[in-house]
Amino acid sequence: VIITSDMYLPEKVITEILNKNGIKKYKDMYLSSSTMKTKKNGTIFKKIINDCNTTSIIHIGDNFISDYIMPRKNKIDSILIRKK
Repeated sequence: VIITSDMYLPEKVITEILNKNGIKKYKDMYLSSSTMKTKKNGTIFKKIINDCNTTSIIHIGDNFISDYIMPRKNKIDSILIRKK
């Protein structure tokens, strides 16, 4: 599991939020605040592919462009979670 977010909070804050909610097991975290790359323009997906040396990735998210279209443009499978 890799956590990816366009949120510009510092990594320490995101880690604290995840820990507070019992989410502690993940391989890596890619945040726009630390990578200076975004899901919205696809650059963060290029970095993940390069770092992991694979496109065998499934991205799950709730934003049609950032979480569904952009991963697919970068040859990453994606699943869109519809907002209620």
